[in-house]
Formats: sequence, structure tokens, C-alpha cells
Amino acid sequence: MAHSKRHRIFKTAFSIGLALLCLLVNSPPTRCEERPKSLAEFGADLSAKTRKAYDASPFMAFSRDYFARIIRDPEAKPAENETAIDEGWKIYLDENPDPLVERMAAHLSDFLVQRMDLELETVHGIPIDPVGIVLSTNDWIEEGASDSDSPEDRFQVYVKPGQVFIYGK
Repeated sequence: MAHSKRHRIFKTAFSIGLALLCLLVNSPPTRCEERPKSLAEFGADLSAKTRKAYDASPFMAFSRDYFARIIRDPEAKPAENETAIDEGWKIYLDENPDPLVERMAAHLSDFLVQRMDLELETVHGIPIDPVGIVLSTNDWIEEGASDSDSPEDRFQVYVKPGQVFIYGK
């Protein structure tokens, strides 16, 4: 009995396979009008479709500009332990700053204008008691601000009323 059941299953599967083969063999031949795409063409096509979908996404701005998600609250008031940055502040750099420091100052200025609606002048040369944001690679900010055990690629932020110091190496 088991032999005949297995035989019927095999015979049925064979018959189905044979029927499919006959259909394929008896089908009219199809011609491919286009040559297959190369890998480069396929990649370019996929890239164009991906770009189109990306541009249509409502979250596109957030992925292109991290700070687009930050919105200034014009009614916000600083708490007792916070420092407010306002129009009277400036961004101070060393007389001859490292190009990376200049780039960071430009990014900071851009962020403040676009997201905080605050335009600060950038000044080369740091006065004795600046009111503003100081970006520097010089370790003059605060005695003890430098930690000799820290790695060379560190930065520190020091804040007090009217001043924000960002020191980096």
C-alpha cells in the first residue's frame, strides 16, 4: 500500500512536470528587444529611483541637515543656571586660527542664523574679557581647564555668565 501511494505521488509530480515542459516547449518563442542592462546601468537606474524616493520623503530635510529639527522658542527665558546668547554677543577666534576652527566658526554662525534667528559677528582676536563665544586651540581659557591625561583630540566647553569658551586640540 505504501509503495503504491508513493508511486502515485511520483507519477502525479512527473505528470505535472511533463505538462509544464510541454507548455514551455510549445509556447511561441519570445524575443528580447532590449539587451540586458550592465551593472553600471542597473546601478545608475537604481540610484535615480532612490534619489527620487528620497527627495519625495517628508523627512529628507532632517537627514540632510541635522539642525533642521531644532526650532527656537522665542518665548524661552534662561533658567538661573543657564546663559542666554543674544545680539550683543560675538564669536571670537584667535588672530591666526587653525582652518578647522574657522570652519567650525562658520558652521556655528550658520546654525545660529538659520535655526536661532541670531546673527553674531565673527571677530579675529580675543579681548581680555570677551562677551561671546570663544573658539580656540590655545589653552589660555581657564587654569586647570586642560587635563594632561586626556587624549590629544579632545575639546572642552567652559561656560560662565556672558561667555562660552570652546577649547580644542
